[in-house]
Amino acid sequence: MVNITTISWTDFTINFGGGCKKVSEGCDNCYSERGDRRWGRDFTVVRRRPQAFADMFALSRKIGDGHAKVFLNSMTDTFHPFYDDDYIAELLTVAALTPNLTYQILTKRYSRLRTFLTDACRCKGGHQPGVHLKSKMADIARKYARKRPDLDNISHHVYFDVPYPLPNVWFGVSAETQYWADRRIPSLLSTPAAVRFVSAEPLLGPIHLNMCNYWAPPHMEGFPGAHNPLTGEWWPAVGNAEEEYANRVTDQPRIDWVIVGGESGFGDSYRPMDLTWARDVVAQCQEAGTAVFVKQLGTAQAQRLGLADFKGEKWGQWPSDLDDLRIRQFPTPLLNR
Repeated sequence: MVNITTISWTDFTINFGGGCKKVSEGCDNCYSERGDRRWGRDFTVVRRRPQAFADMFALSRKIGDGHAKVFLNSMTDTFHPFYDDDYIAELLTVAALTPNLTYQILTKRYSRLRTFLTDACRCKGGHQPGVHLKSKMADIARKYARKRPDLDNISHHVYFDVPYPLPNVWFGVSAETQYWADRRIPSLLSTPAAVRFVSAEPLLGPIHLNMCNYWAPPHMEGFPGAHNPLTGEWWPAVGNAEEEYANRVTDQPRIDWVIVGGESGFGDSYRPMDLTWARDVVAQCQEAGTAVFVKQLGTAQAQRLGLADFKGEKWGQWPSDLDDLRIRQFPTPLLNR
């Protein structure tokens, strides 16, 4: 089912299933779990919706010559082990065949994200990353030939004409605390993607996105150094500032987009986002020239400020001293830079 959504950083949602397993404290007040509970479903039982692939084609036809953003799997996690590799490959195949839609995929399962999309050659043939995945996608594409009658050879198109990484698929990881930022962001940086994004929602503590000691360029792995994920700069840690600057490496993988938001829901059990944390993330992004999107203040702040909007999302209700947080930017995809 295609849903028009109230999520302000996208236009539609399409879910390939439902249910999940909580993996970190950002999951504690999961809105998907609340929905399953309301419908009497067991949230821990993950399920599929095979018709979701048809939904993608249907939305693409509806949009026509226009363009729209689609948040895939807002109610589950695409990289949950329940969804096997063939299923994810089919998702990407349909994405490749519906280029007028930009798909936003957010995960907390950072290790599988990196492993699946890096697609390292396992046949000892020395193939470049993505070759085996695109070969699988080309095979899958045959079943959708009737969906794209404009293509003479749909498999050839997917394998040879569609760039890798797919230009209309953005991949992101959640980073609700510094602990999870330090673990998930390095995997994201090692993942080929047209846009890499971080969702700091719910933001549960201060996080520093402009310094990472857990990632290095492949040819420098194991060598002590520091990386700024927002600018793509990496430099060796040699104890001499002048030498470090002279040997810095630029144009390395970076975060293209950061979403910031407080936790929302009904009642009083939702954890507050300190506005200082949000302001600090915005400042880091602005200094680096990284697109940043402040989605909402969260329920706790909305209650504190007496806002009618329980999410604290509507700018018109914000007091003037929050003007510096009225910022909602979108990234520039890799091929358009």
